[in-house]
Amino acid sequence: MVQRVKRINIYTLNTLSVLGGVERVLLTLWSGLSRRGYALDIIMLRTPECTASIVPELATLPVRQLIMPASKRPLSGPQLLRTMLGIVGLGISHLIFKDLIERGVPDFIMVIDGPELVPDLKSACHKAGVKVKVVYWDHGVIPFQFSRHRGLRRKVYYWLKKRISIRSIRAADLCLAPSRYVEGFLRRASVPVTTIYNPLPKYEGSLIGRPSLPLFLFVGRLLDYSKNLSFLLDCLSKLKEENWKLLVVGSGPDEDKLKLRAKRLGISEQIEWRGFRDDPFADIPETTCLLLVSRSEGFSLVIVEAMQRGIPVISSDCGGPSEIIRTGKNGYLFPVDDEKALIALLRKAIQGELAFASPQEIAQSVEDFQEERVIDRLLSSLEVKNY
Repeated sequence: MVQRVKRINIYTLNTLSVLGGVERVLLTLWSGLSRRGYALDIIMLRTPECTASIVPELATLPVRQLIMPASKRPLSGPQLLRTMLGIVGLGISHLIFKDLIERGVPDFIMVIDGPELVPDLKSACHKAGVKVKVVYWDHGVIPFQFSRHRGLRRKVYYWLKKRISIRSIRAADLCLAPSRYVEGFLRRASVPVTTIYNPLPKYEGSLIGRPSLPLFLFVGRLLDYSKNLSFLLDCLSKLKEENWKLLVVGSGPDEDKLKLRAKRLGISEQIEWRGFRDDPFADIPETTCLLLVSRSEGFSLVIVEAMQRGIPVISSDCGGPSEIIRTGKNGYLFPVDDEKALIALLRKAIQGELAFASPQEIAQSVEDFQEERVIDRLLSSLEVKNY
C-alpha cells in the first residue's frame, strides 16, 4: 500500500529578501521534512507595491506569492481601523479560501511570520468546510513587540502591533515557540504552546580554534535598532588602546552609518567589514568569540551555529541566548545595554582571563538542537489531535 504524502502549507508576511534566521530555518525545514516524505508549500503574502526579490539562496524552495490589496497591509489605515473596532485578522480569508480550493487543502497549516494571518487562515478553512490544524510558530516577533522601545512613534507602533498579534494568535490551534523565553509571551494568548527550538543543520567541517591575539566576531544583519551595534562599537571604543580586532560579517541598511560611527570613535582600523557571505564562518580559521548584543532574540540561530563550530559566545541576556549559553563553558551573558558589564567581559577576553571550554566541548553543548531531533519534536506536536 502506497502511503499518501502529507502536505504542510507555510504562510508568511516576510518578503524572504534577506538570508536571515527565519529564512535559514525554512531551508532546514524544507530539507528535513522532504526527506521524511512531507510536501512543503511556502506561501508569501505581499502587497502590489512590494517589489523586493526573494534572496537567491531560497531559489530551491517551493515558494509562491499571493498578492493582497495594499489596504490589507498590517497597520495600514484600514487595518488600524479594524484594530480599533476589535476586528482581528487582515480581512483576506476570501483570498486564502480561493487558493485552498484551487490548490487543495493541506494536512497542516503553519504561520512563521505574520501572526495577523492566523484568523484569516482559520476563517478560510471554515469556509472550505475542513478541519486543518493551524499552527503559529513565532521566531521572536512578539517578544520584540513587547520589548522596550525608544521614541513616542515607535512606542505607539509596537503597542498596537502587540495588541494585534496577541489577539490574532488566539485563533491558532497550537503555538510553537523557539525558546521558553518566547513561550512565556505566547501564553498570554491562552492557547496551547510548545517549545520547539530552531533546527540546526548538520555540520561536518573543522572546528574553529582560538587565536593568540584577540579577534572578536559579529555575524548578522546590520540593523542597528534590533542588533544594537552602536552599543557594541561604543563599548569597544573604551578599549581602543588594547590590542584587539573585530570581524563583522553581514550587510544591512545601517552599514554606512555604523562604519561612520566606528571612524568617529577612532576604532575603524581595528574593524574588518566583510559584508554578506553565504557561509559567514568560511575563511575564519580562528576567533576568540562571537559577540551578540541584541535587545531581543527569540532564539538566535547564529549562536548555535557558532558553537557548532567550537566558537564560544559573549551575548546580551536578551531572551533565547540564556537557554543556550552555559556560563564559563560555552559563553557568558551580560544584561542588555549594560556597558560596564560588557566592557568588563571584553577586557577579560582581551587579557586572556576569560575561561572557555575546548572547541570540542562547545560543539557538543548544542547537540540537542540538531535538525533531526528538532524535526522529530515538531512532527510529534503537529500530529497531536488537539483541535
